[in-house]
Amino acid sequence: MNRRRFARHAFALALSALATACAGRPETRATGLLDTLRRHHEHLRWENYGAAATQVDAPFRAEWSQLTAQIGRVSDYELGGIDMKDPPGDDAQVIVKIAGFRVPDMTVRTHVLRERWRRDGDHWRLSEMAPAQPNLPGL
Repeated sequence: MNRRRFARHAFALALSALATACAGRPETRATGLLDTLRRHHEHLRWENYGAAATQVDAPFRAEWSQLTAQIGRVSDYELGGIDMKDPPGDDAQVIVKIAGFRVPDMTVRTHVLRERWRRDGDHWRLSEMAPAQPNLPGL
């Protein structure tokens, strides 16, 4: 009888742990932004420009495409300071350092950019991108 009770409790405990693990972290505006930033820059890194473009505001997309072409192929990136404008947290400025190179010279150049992201419903969209000012905190 004790073995059955132990087995039932062990099964219930394992099921509870599995349910907790599957629940993950709660989605907040900040975690949503961070997930979008990582996904967007990973798309750039792996040259998946079509997927990256879906996270860019339509009016800014042509300019973004030109700026991205100037950077070249992204070999690495580092997210720096994130400044969410509160309330309500629908606007954020992000500093990102991108290492990129262009063929044929293959010289790696580092670009420090200031990106502006705006929340549109449930999605974050890149709306501006420009070189960051020198000595800007965040990187």
